[in-house]
Amino acid sequence: MTVTIQDAVERQLVIPVARQRVWDAITNPDQIAQWFCQDAALTLEPGAPILFTWEQYGSTRGRVEVVEPPARFAFRWVPIADPDPSIPFDQTPSTLVEFFLEETPEGTRLTVRESGFSNLPEADRERALRDNTEGWIEETTHLLDFLVAEEAR
Repeated sequence: MTVTIQDAVERQLVIPVARQRVWDAITNPDQIAQWFCQDAALTLEPGAPILFTWEQYGSTRGRVEVVEPPARFAFRWVPIADPDPSIPFDQTPSTLVEFFLEETPEGTRLTVRESGFSNLPEADRERALRDNTEGWIEETTHLLDFLVAEEAR
């Protein structure tokens, strides 16, 4: 019997601010730390390492994949507990997170898509898919709240 797991999750919303403003919030480490994690370390350069840190979850590493201002930003990351940070990133199971930004009359349409769940270790797939489906709903809501509050200042 073959079991097929959903490979990707996607969340889309319109944020009532300019596209450049959304771009800055998803690519600037200081701003990422305002809505996504407690600390973010990254350089906007394909191949550059990423490190996200949360008080309750610890850290996860990744790598910048695509930088196309202000339309697309993508990175790979380890969406599960990193089994061994000493293992080279390319040898660690990862997923691809992509942010697509489009101008609309109402502001910016943001699409977040995370794919590659079917390549994760079997024991982690379903949990990672479930956690990240819920997580992107929560995190994009935090991003919306952050940008709307900042715009109101």
